[in-house]
Amino acid sequence: MKCRYNVHCRTYQIGWLLLLSNLLWGIRAQASHLRGATLYAEATGSAGEVRIVVIEFWRYATLGTNLYMLDGNEPDVGDWVQLSEEGWVDLGDGTLYGDDPTELFEVIGFNDAPEDDWVALRAVIVHRYPAAGAYDVQIRGCCRPDFLRNASDAAFRFKARVLADGSNASAVVSGGAFVGIPRGNPATYSISYTNPDGDLLRFRFATPTESGIYRLPLSVLSIDPETGVISWNNTDATRFPDGSQWAVQVIIEEYDPGVDPEQSTPKAWTALDFIFRIEGEGNQLPTCTLDPPSPLTVNLGDPVSILITGDDATGDADGNTVSISAVHLPAGATLTPNPALGAAPQTALFEWTPSATGVFNAVFTVSDGLISTTCAAEIRVMQPSVCTPAVIQSERVSGNQGIATFYSPDGIEQILFTLLNNLSVVSVQGTGGETFSGTGMGPYVLDAGFSPPTTVEVVFQQVDPNVPTGTYFAEVYSTCPSEPGGLLVANLDPTVAFELKPTRFALEGPLPNPFRGETALRLMLPEASRVSVAVYDVLGREVARLAGGEFSAGVHAVRWLAGSGLPSGTYVMRVEVLEGDGTRRVAHRLVTLLR
Repeated sequence: MKCRYNVHCRTYQIGWLLLLSNLLWGIRAQASHLRGATLYAEATGSAGEVRIVVIEFWRYATLGTNLYMLDGNEPDVGDWVQLSEEGWVDLGDGTLYGDDPTELFEVIGFNDAPEDDWVALRAVIVHRYPAAGAYDVQIRGCCRPDFLRNASDAAFRFKARVLADGSNASAVVSGGAFVGIPRGNPATYSISYTNPDGDLLRFRFATPTESGIYRLPLSVLSIDPETGVISWNNTDATRFPDGSQWAVQVIIEEYDPGVDPEQSTPKAWTALDFIFRIEGEGNQLPTCTLDPPSPLTVNLGDPVSILITGDDATGDADGNTVSISAVHLPAGATLTPNPALGAAPQTALFEWTPSATGVFNAVFTVSDGLISTTCAAEIRVMQPSVCTPAVIQSERVSGNQGIATFYSPDGIEQILFTLLNNLSVVSVQGTGGETFSGTGMGPYVLDAGFSPPTTVEVVFQQVDPNVPTGTYFAEVYSTCPSEPGGLLVANLDPTVAFELKPTRFALEGPLPNPFRGETALRLMLPEASRVSVAVYDVLGREVARLAGGEFSAGVHAVRWLAGSGLPSGTYVMRVEVLEGDGTRRVAHRLVTLLR
């Protein structure tokens, strides 16, 4: 036997140690004792190549508390294990994973309490198949635990079908070794899963031939084929006594969208194998709470932290002690501590920085010493998108009304005012006729049926005519899929000046000049006029049009937000005003853009 150890990796050979344990302590040599398993697969994008993730739950005592390794330590999260033959993975094309000493499984979680006694081992296998098609991936051996009511010491079988077609992704199924279920008619349990490629899914129990589970109480146990919700009338305490444990294997079949599952065979499937433990009389299920709650949407490379709290009912049958363990974590993620154990409540911190896009699951179990609860965090990792916060494109005053125009190239969906000083909101509307609903300070939300407009006008009313200014603070929410909730907020807080109507035409600015991102002209009109404002480069080419239309009498601000595609240099801002009597006024201003 070879056991290698350094600060990064320990390797244990289970088969040899099982034999040793049998000699020293009388433990059954076949006491591999599979507690459960799950598998999911996805195409890597390379022809014929599939990434297969296998998670196997074994008896922890086999590796840990009953055996001390040559380095004097017990296996811990982050260690690497070489499994004996029972845990090898048959990849379906004549290839085995695990028969080579370099093909290892990572310890990703464990619970060494006697009533649980499991360790979760994960292998991430990237395998290139010889040709496109379907391949059956499986593990099989002996034995299941002898305490099972319906599969005591039975051989186990676990099989999934993967597609080496360059595109398919199986359902990603999450679960723990033990699932506590209360008494009920029916008691229910929902399979936790995600469906990354939107296939049509159907759920069923595995047959005895498929799983090695020789007896399921199907007269009182059922699964919804469309939702994966298991229902169990387990009120018969004689047939289903407190604390009794039952092996269950669920098959999740995949069909192409639009296919009738009743008339077709599945193109692929995956499976979930676990143990139901019936809640003892007077005992209540422990609770598992995630903060923030699932699902989460994050950007690639952004750190993720989730606080897991495990709690239990005071005074029930288990003594009010809980443990929190990781069942499945994305590669590179940690749970600290793992496990957390002590008087309820207990907390543990999940931390991870995603290095790839996609949908990932982190699965945790909370045990009270008699039964367990599993909770899963679904983490959706997206490629960061470049979103532009909304800005004030222009402001103008007409009598005792002010009009602010907000702009975002991504589209505006909502506006909330956190301050209105000497102002009230008259209307909020997109310049393309899009309507927003809201009152007072809002929020003003885009009405259903409209696409988010890039430009929105807000009309304010001056409340006290004797106060010449008004101030508003606005939160303008624009579309941004990479942000939490899909919206990017811009905080805007200008002052609206209600001035006397100008007695003559005047043009001020632009200010600032030179500028880096935004500059503005101040335009004073003694009467309603048609106004056109455009920007030209030194060769006379128009690079931006800032205004074009009827302006009321009053003072107006016309802003230029220079796009990132324009180089540094000198530009000409041209203002043309056509007054009601036909008088035409033209003015030019030079402005310098700095990058």
